[in-house]
Amino acid sequence: MLGTPVLLRWAMKTRGPMGKTLRIVLGSLVFFFINLSIIYYYVQIEKPSDQSVIQERANEKLHEQLQCVLDGSNELAKSALNRAACRLQNGSFHETMPLSGCHNYDTSLAGVSMGCFYDQSSNRQLKGHQYDFADNTRDKCESHCYRAGFLYYGVEYGKECFCGDDFDAQYIIERSKCKEYNCTGDDSQKCGGFDAIDIYRTGLIIKAAQLTRRPLYLEVERLKEKPTKARILFVLQLNGRNIRQVQRLLKSIYSPNHFYYIHVDKRQIYMLSKMRDLAARLANLYVEPEGRSTIWGGASLLDMITDAIRTTINIPNFSSWDYLVNLSESDFPVMSLAELETQLTLNNGRSFLASHGYNTARFIQKQGFDYVFVECEERMWRVGKRNEFPRGLRIDGGSDWVILHKDFAKYSISNEELPQKLRTLFSSIILPVESFYHTLAANSMYCDHVVTGNLRLTNWNRKQGCRCASLKKVVDWCGCSPLVFTKDTIHKFELEKAKEKVYYLARKFENLIDVDAIAAAEAQAMRDRSHLLNTNSKAFNTSHVNLYEAGFDGYSESYTLLTQRLFSMAKLGSLSFGSLRSIHVYREHFEANWQLVFTVLTTHGQTIELLAQRIHDTLIEEQPIVNGYILRSIRIGVSIDHKEEIFRGYTGYVDQTGSPTILLQWERMSDLPTSIPENKTSPAIQIIWKDQTGHNKLEFGLLQLLMVVERLGEFDSPLFDSSVKEDFFQMVAKFYRLVASCSSPVECSGSLWSTYYPDPKSDILVGYDERLGYLV
Repeated sequence: MLGTPVLLRWAMKTRGPMGKTLRIVLGSLVFFFINLSIIYYYVQIEKPSDQSVIQERANEKLHEQLQCVLDGSNELAKSALNRAACRLQNGSFHETMPLSGCHNYDTSLAGVSMGCFYDQSSNRQLKGHQYDFADNTRDKCESHCYRAGFLYYGVEYGKECFCGDDFDAQYIIERSKCKEYNCTGDDSQKCGGFDAIDIYRTGLIIKAAQLTRRPLYLEVERLKEKPTKARILFVLQLNGRNIRQVQRLLKSIYSPNHFYYIHVDKRQIYMLSKMRDLAARLANLYVEPEGRSTIWGGASLLDMITDAIRTTINIPNFSSWDYLVNLSESDFPVMSLAELETQLTLNNGRSFLASHGYNTARFIQKQGFDYVFVECEERMWRVGKRNEFPRGLRIDGGSDWVILHKDFAKYSISNEELPQKLRTLFSSIILPVESFYHTLAANSMYCDHVVTGNLRLTNWNRKQGCRCASLKKVVDWCGCSPLVFTKDTIHKFELEKAKEKVYYLARKFENLIDVDAIAAAEAQAMRDRSHLLNTNSKAFNTSHVNLYEAGFDGYSESYTLLTQRLFSMAKLGSLSFGSLRSIHVYREHFEANWQLVFTVLTTHGQTIELLAQRIHDTLIEEQPIVNGYILRSIRIGVSIDHKEEIFRGYTGYVDQTGSPTILLQWERMSDLPTSIPENKTSPAIQIIWKDQTGHNKLEFGLLQLLMVVERLGEFDSPLFDSSVKEDFFQMVAKFYRLVASCSSPVECSGSLWSTYYPDPKSDILVGYDERLGYLV
């Protein structure tokens, strides 16, 4: 095969159509590999905190690949994506927005000239934000600066647009200095000069922050002066299988005076069934019958809250709420329900919205407003770049966890021009709930009916929480997520800090990672109802989460074979394996290993349970040091959670359709030299898969880790094949240990690990009064 240099020389010398074709092909290949190299370079050198930038660079030409996406999608997806792409292309994607209804905007001030001023790059007159537009005009500059909430805008050097809230009037110069350059988007307009900026008003009277107030902690005693308390509609958006944690959350916020709207992701049939069981018991709990697929960043998240508002105000027994509070299954209160009631009652009429807290223009760029997204087939597709965002809109946003007053909530679902057009607009924006209500308030009569803060604490660790690999399946974007609270971070919500920062709710919590963190939040939130905590129960520190339920998930041959082999290991005498009913992951306390509980029916219909543990066989060589780093541990598994650095494939089952991941823990040895850059956390190593015979192929893997010729360690890991039962059973016996068993629900109810063991902290019926019909 000819090498590339030879081909290039041949193409340059060859004349006629063939030479031209060769030059085009080779030029395209060179361009492709240059771009690929640039993308690879950025991926290698960027810090984790810059993941959104990396994703944007890597996906810059995503719309060019749209046809490939369409080829693999169904007709509904093709139609939706094509419609969006066509509307973008012909410029009909956006509607004209109405004038702002906020009293902070004065049309007579918009465009008012402040004069021409001397300006330098080292000391800008307008220091808020800078844009460089190839099609700059005064109108475009005004729109962008107004959108970001600045009081002034200025044009300079033809293409430059500056935003800010103040300027130094002593540097005023002759207006002729601001007429040196035509605007790059309109030759008939002048856009400043060299070191001369032409400054105008955007139309905003004062900064938005001056219209709102910060929340203050309010003592419960102040509520005694009020004859009625605010009634809350808690909207729970659930998308997992952690029934016990959801029930524990419900108990902590439950009152017969409030309302509970449950939305379950339509793919989570098991959770839906359990929530319906609760609704049959609790009259003030409503389960949405038509759930949506609530993917991360999806437009359906806004639709879900809209549905909750519309549905509840039309149900007589649910319509009398005053505030809507949305929660997920990983939220938990850190202050008492009475304290939250006090805050909302004494701020009646105001909504609680957390803003981004920094330059709004930068927030708009990072948030992806410049791109059009379409939700289809349970994915947010990025289909193109907006030519320009609708003019005349103030944008704000920050958090999709909101507290909405009923008047504002009803306005948001109304058919008035602004909310109706904003709902359409935000259906094409990623993470719409993070900005829709903020933007609606900023452009309406509700602009001064906002408390800046959503009364929540979020456990952010940007460096670790912005790992986006898990999002690639559902969205063409990179986003950050908070981490789960652990014993090392519960100090963030201790009582005095919660009062000072005014936090009533916090996220995220997960019992399988740290159940003690939930207990700490619960104790603080229920300190006025401590008799309901059930701390004396032996199950207080335990966690159970359902992984598989045959009645909802269908028959699984692999799980059945796994359970059948464990059943035979239990040596239960004359009992014969019938069928697998369920699998739960169990943790006795937050420092214990994860174990598996298998619930089985025998051939005679008897229920038994098995407790098993996955064996991880690891060997690390003594002092495995590479380039200044020492290898502390090797783990392998499936369904890696990059953010929490754990494997979600709790059963440990991997077959040839799976995607195993190797997780290495390195520690920097400060006394040793290294050539690894500071933004890297580990050295480069070579990984080789080998089977039991030592061959390099993926069968019943023996994993060896190598650095050049240096052996660091090995890890035995099974790769199952259910078509060969004898080998399958051998692998189960080698990699799973049977810990315990019980042979009836009565017997099992005495075993702490069993799903039949009483768990009052998470049992919604403990505390339920049959006569009253609610929890007490």
